Amino acid sequence: MLSGFLMDFARYSIIFCILYVIIKIIYCKKKLIKIEYKKEIINIIFYSYLAGLLSQTILPIINIGIVDGKVFIDIATYGNGRINIIPFRTIMEYVKGINDTRGIETVSISKINLIANIGLFIPFGLLFPVCVRKIDNKYTILIGTLLSLFIEVIQIFIKRGTDIDDVILNTIGVLVGWLIFIFVLRPRYKAKNF
Repeated sequence: MLSGFLMDFARYSIIFCILYVIIKIIYCKKKLIKIEYKKEIINIIFYSYLAGLLSQTILPIINIGIVDGKVFIDIATYGNGRINIIPFRTIMEYVKGINDTRGIETVSISKINLIANIGLFIPFGLLFPVCVRKIDNKYTILIGTLLSLFIEVIQIFIKRGTDIDDVILNTIGVLVGWLIFIFVLRPRYKAKNF
């Protein structure tokens, strides 16, 4: 489950990264703009992360292959369509292990979901203030929360299931990433001034 998620996340991120680099090079050559490599590397990481995030939260699963000599394309959504608007309900289920299943390595799926929902948004809190300099970095948490809320609302319409606790956990992830930026990266970022 987790390895498949990470592989798909990486696949979309890499595809986006390649497209971004090609488009950026063409654009800069056409406009005779010098590429700021340090800035662009951070932008590539951030926007590739966003592509991976959106690919796993709102895009359908696309499988392409060949079976019995015939090419097939399978487009599917997944999820249970469950809607939870009661704060901390799912979090408590995760913590207590209610409705828990075990993965291949007997790892609690509930614990993985809890940690993954936080971890999925740490890069946003870390990279957003660096990439989007025109917006005061104190709005990072608000914008990250709005992104998570946007994803959850979209998931209602694609029957992926939506959960207010995902927004809470994602916001905690944004906060953790932002705190790392504030206390670790920002001092270095200001010193190097890139």
